[in-house]
Amino acid sequence: KKGGFITAIDMGLPILPITIRGSYEILQKKSFVIHPGVVRMKILPEEPIEGWTIERKEELTAQVRERIVAAFEEL
Repeated sequence: KKGGFITAIDMGLPILPITIRGSYEILQKKSFVIHPGVVRMKILPEEPIEGWTIERKEELTAQVRERIVAAFEEL
């Protein structure tokens, strides 16, 4: 979500990307039925926000998203 990136830039805090795979199979949208399964999670290295501005938040969001997607495919 863009709000998290805006907050990080405003506060000078790094972004901590996390990739989660398998949770949908366990608990699907609009369902209260929990199915057995395996969830894998990978916490990626922090993304420093030094040099990033609110005006470039879409570029930062895209860069972090690329890292998350790449890690998702590895899980």
